[in-house]
Amino acid sequence: MTLVYAGNQYDRDDAFDRFFAPAAAHVDHQVVGKWTDTARWPHVRFTGRKPFPEIARLHGRALATVLLLPDRYAAVGQLTQRLFEAVLAGCLPLAPDTIRDVHRFVPPQLIVRDGTQVTRVLRELREQSGTAQHARLLADCLERLNLFRLSAQIERLELAIDAAAGATRNRSVA
Repeated sequence: MTLVYAGNQYDRDDAFDRFFAPAAAHVDHQVVGKWTDTARWPHVRFTGRKPFPEIARLHGRALATVLLLPDRYAAVGQLTQRLFEAVLAGCLPLAPDTIRDVHRFVPPQLIVRDGTQVTRVLRELREQSGTAQHARLLADCLERLNLFRLSAQIERLELAIDAAAGATRNRSVA
């Protein structure tokens, strides 16, 4: 399968219209999750809710997914677990350019601005599938997940605590 989306509809219609639906008209695809109002996308294959093991298998068979976020998430760079689920299964995450700091989460060649570009990138990824270039791209995605490692988060928290403690000490000295 070329393209998959696993997730619910909640506040994602605009992103779906812009990024997923246009590409779905050109590639084999599947959407799993709770999508209750789908009449405006008759060409899209919605298959309903699925248990996590089935979603993991779906990601494992798919070439790519699109990280669809509600606008309020995208505005602050708040990703969902779908990034991890896809990458860890070997499914490349295409990320809309509307996501704040998107370059920190995916390699530049996976950042997309609309459905036309999603379709073009999917065509390129199909040509690269199974090659060393494809493996390097997936490895780059895996490396970018390090940002979310607990050790990285602890380091940031310690820096913030040290900075706050330093500011408090400076105020009490003055």
